[in-house]
Amino acid sequence: MAASRNQRSSGLPPSPLCEVCGKRPKFTENGTQYPYCSRTCASKQGLNPSACALSSCGATGRTAFGGYCSEQHAAEAVQVGEAQACTTCMRLPRAVADLCTACNRLQDPNTARLLEVAPGSTDFVNLDAHFGSEWGGAGSIPLVQKVYRVVLPADAMRGYHDYQSSRPHEQRIRTFFAQQCICDLGTKSPVLCDFKSCGICMSIKSCFRTFAFGSKYLEGRHEKGIFTYRNPAMADKDATSCTSSPYRVMIACDAVADWSLEKGSVDAIHLPYPEAMVPAYVIMYAT
Repeated sequence: MAASRNQRSSGLPPSPLCEVCGKRPKFTENGTQYPYCSRTCASKQGLNPSACALSSCGATGRTAFGGYCSEQHAAEAVQVGEAQACTTCMRLPRAVADLCTACNRLQDPNTARLLEVAPGSTDFVNLDAHFGSEWGGAGSIPLVQKVYRVVLPADAMRGYHDYQSSRPHEQRIRTFFAQQCICDLGTKSPVLCDFKSCGICMSIKSCFRTFAFGSKYLEGRHEKGIFTYRNPAMADKDATSCTSSPYRVMIACDAVADWSLEKGSVDAIHLPYPEAMVPAYVIMYAT
């Protein structure tokens, strides 16, 4: 690597970047420039000499570009419909969940985010069926219009799993939770708002550690904590949406509680600790 360092210090133009990692200059020695920056990247390329992922290209795919030979061909794959676009930049192919590699690097790992669930998919159909089967209210069952899956930070999920392990006689059950939703969630891209008065977004972002207006707990008849329902019709009574949204909004949760709680019960399930429940999906529905 001495030649590369000498080249930079001499004021010469910088070397082209490594064809594998795309981050460091190519290694140059005795006037010969190699396509890699190091032995590590050279070995990686040796294990994966596959062609560019764009069907019309026969060049070698590069790890730095997600299997494409260049960023230009990665973007072209989205344009011609060979790859799904990143939901943030809408230009490059998805590489990590719904994000491209670049946007995923910018994603805060300590922040919850939302992914839209495709209508007709297994997740959508199963959640819709469960929502309807558990609904125990007057009138017809509301129509589920949209569903977002909640992706939580690793620390939040770790706390939930640790709590579940400490309660061997309780099981995970699906419950429903609602508060006021003052943003127009569901009408634009799946993004959580920053309004302190939005109970839905505050609850998701904090994983039920903070509610609307910064409250740290909810008030029950005799105790404080989190109150959730197996019957979504009961949670619906707490749902309030802004006037600009056509939806009512509810959170489908995974809670650690007593499995014997009666299906369709109107009673609230009291959870004294936020680790006992995590948001799993956001349901947008019309009554």
